[in-house]
Amino acid sequence: MRISLESSVAKSVVLLVVGGLLLPYSIVALSRYRSARLAENNDKGSLERVVAMEPGDAEYRERLGRYALYVDQDAPAALRHYKIAAGMNSFSARNWLGVAHSELILGDDRAALSAVNEALTVDPRTPAVAWEAGNLLVTIGQTDAALQQFRFVLGNDPAMLLQGLQLISRLEASPAKAAQIALPPDPTVHFAYINLLAQSGHLKEAKEVWPVMMSLHQRFDVKNSFFLISALIHSGDTISAMECWNDLAKVNPEIGRLQQPGNSIQNSSFEYPMLNGGFDWNYLPSPEVDIKNEISDAHQGHRSLLVTFQGQRTSDVGMHQYVLLEPNTRYRFSGYMKSDLQSANGVRFMLVDMKAQKHLFDTEDSINDHKWKEFTAEFTTGSETSLGLLLMGRSNTTLIRGSVLIDDLRLEKVSR
Repeated sequence: MRISLESSVAKSVVLLVVGGLLLPYSIVALSRYRSARLAENNDKGSLERVVAMEPGDAEYRERLGRYALYVDQDAPAALRHYKIAAGMNSFSARNWLGVAHSELILGDDRAALSAVNEALTVDPRTPAVAWEAGNLLVTIGQTDAALQQFRFVLGNDPAMLLQGLQLISRLEASPAKAAQIALPPDPTVHFAYINLLAQSGHLKEAKEVWPVMMSLHQRFDVKNSFFLISALIHSGDTISAMECWNDLAKVNPEIGRLQQPGNSIQNSSFEYPMLNGGFDWNYLPSPEVDIKNEISDAHQGHRSLLVTFQGQRTSDVGMHQYVLLEPNTRYRFSGYMKSDLQSANGVRFMLVDMKAQKHLFDTEDSINDHKWKEFTAEFTTGSETSLGLLLMGRSNTTLIRGSVLIDDLRLEKVSR
């Protein structure tokens, strides 16, 4: 059926009917708009007026509770507002956390714990809720439960990694236990914890976390371990450093392939990309010297190391390797070089006793060896020798230009 709206009376009737239907909605919308604008002032008077205007809105009630708690420092008033908000919307973790804060200040730990559990029940998957709940649990004295919440935060909010690890370090005296119960099964998080401990000078504690991380049996970037290994080396704990390196070799082919039976030098023929850390070759990029693996010319195998000097004054190639040595032991070194250099002083192999800070050997220089030439040395370590620094250095810092190829290094014990 069609209704004719040609007459002015009919049109007026329709407008009145439509207006009557829209009026309640318009009033509600206007009221909510005024409430939202008023709440933007965020002062106590405005919030109280908003709550009076919108008595059924749990969010405004929660905001008033927050104001009472943090601005007025009025815990009883805050608790009253938070409880009303929680009664209106029991599915808001923020309401329950407000109740917990207020109850805790008023000294009712049991009620605070109950409110925390309510918050975690209604929202167990939000890192911000877990972080606040964890801190409340710490204050209540529920440390183990708090660590479980921090475990969730660390596994789901990378931005909280450092802050979370620092808090965990303060809460749990045993790093190994902290790693087991408070860290997610993520090697990246474990390495961050290990490195944090090492940076703080707690190497013993960092070593305790290492086997926990290895027990995860998960793939990880081996370079994450280099900070700990370097810290152990520089602290003099070379045995632990090598144990970590050997642990890596057992589970990671990238490390295992660098080792050669009977040879103390890792990646000794430069067959693999240098990792720049651990007990592999360490190097510092420099505009004066270019270093790269060479595939067109090798003494044996498929690759060698090509070093190109740009005509500057340099004291060494810019790379080195830490080598474990036994005290009072005879060793033999051999290595090959092929060179085309313009300089008064070429390149030689050197091994430095890190503790005594003296050279265990220096080979002859290679300057114009256009064919592969072997360089050898024999030496006996001192009674306190444990770590050597192997490098390709120079006897003087004269200008140098040209290139040198290096390959097939070997350092082995000699039977007397």
